[in-house]
Amino acid sequence: MFYVGKRLLALVVLLVAISILVFLMLQLIPGSPVSALLGQSATNPAAVARLTQELGLNRPLPVQYWRWLDGVLHGNLGYSYQNQQPVSVLIGQNLPSTLALAGAGLLISLVGGILLGAVAAVRRDTPADSVTMGIAMTLVALPSFWLGLILILVFAVALPVFPVFGGSGLRGLVLPAFTLGLGVLGITARFVRSSLLEVMDSPHVVAARAKGLNRRTVFLKHIARNALLPVVTIIGLQIGSLLSGAVLVEMVFSRPGIGRLLVQSILNKDYATVQATVLIIAAFYAVTNLVVDLLYPVLDPRIGGA
Repeated sequence: MFYVGKRLLALVVLLVAISILVFLMLQLIPGSPVSALLGQSATNPAAVARLTQELGLNRPLPVQYWRWLDGVLHGNLGYSYQNQQPVSVLIGQNLPSTLALAGAGLLISLVGGILLGAVAAVRRDTPADSVTMGIAMTLVALPSFWLGLILILVFAVALPVFPVFGGSGLRGLVLPAFTLGLGVLGITARFVRSSLLEVMDSPHVVAARAKGLNRRTVFLKHIARNALLPVVTIIGLQIGSLLSGAVLVEMVFSRPGIGRLLVQSILNKDYATVQATVLIIAAFYAVTNLVVDLLYPVLDPRIGGA
């Protein structure tokens, strides 16, 4: 319980630090929310002063931050004056789409990454190893926005199988999910290969082979079970990468989601929405890593007894 409490405290401190950092960074953006809201009326000093006071932007920065934080602690993420609705409503409308995209991307990265990594490890120092790792390295190096455009040109324009932009349902999810998941797939493949090779050279595997067990039994019972367990630790990191990568993917595919909402809010200087969106992404990342850390000793009793 002490360990759990310590990790929860660290999580809270991390989220507060991120919220402060984002708040301060927003102050560096040229222009102001008042000018963005007033438009042509921004040349009217009286209107500017009135709206500045209404938004509380005339108060010291620590006071502005505390007002926002106090609202978050009471379940109020603020109000989006650009969209004329509460920020919580905006996030509630866009979050499910992003979670579906991140979940599909995670599935693609895990399935493909484990298969590529396993092939590379089993065929170590062979052409199959070189080809699979070459594919993995290439996927890691490809920018997601460029990969998305290529997939659109091939599978939506040349071969009109999937919708080009803003598609809904499963067909509309395929291209964005592959765009998001393929880059992370390469990282997973490299990690799986390294983990498998480490276990394959361990003494207990050598002993199992010396007993005359067939290769399939040795791989499934003595190698895979131990080597794939560490993959759990990268799931938290992957979710963070997928959520942050969703920003570009949602823009490329004109897909609704908190990533696209974040970009639009930054352009519109919608500070309340930016702060809340970044906080939500950071919370998902931190909570996922916390859950993985807590589950790992359960999955591997050796750690719990260490």
